[in-house]
Amino acid sequence: MAELDYAYLADYATVSEGKITAVGASFTHMFTPSLPSQSNFSIAGRIRVMEQENPPEISIDVRAEKSQQHMEINGQIHPSPASIVYDGKVGILFTLEVSMEMKHAELVTVDISLGGEKQRRLAFELTTQPREAEAN
Repeated sequence: MAELDYAYLADYATVSEGKITAVGASFTHMFTPSLPSQSNFSIAGRIRVMEQENPPEISIDVRAEKSQQHMEINGQIHPSPASIVYDGKVGILFTLEVSMEMKHAELVTVDISLGGEKQRRLAFELTTQPREAEAN
């Protein structure tokens, strides 16, 4: 059965040569100087499947309720031809670039499901004020 090994948010992420390259990874807040604004970020992760298992169904649901933004991606996710089998399993790397028109400071949520079962919820707070540590 497919398992979500890990997932995180990043300013930018891509898959290349069997690895995820990420910039500004694993954040819980995003600063924008003004609203409305275009907010861009990436979702990255790895799914583990048994070597002979059928490609899993993945669903990624991104929501910003106050800004009335909703994006959902559904489909099968296949191993790369370069995927290497280890311990009878295959890791499937994925990244998704997201761009949303944000009208309000608010919580943005990302729900990741495999085979119709919710695996992980990621979230970040969009603010118009930098955190104190960033202001100095």
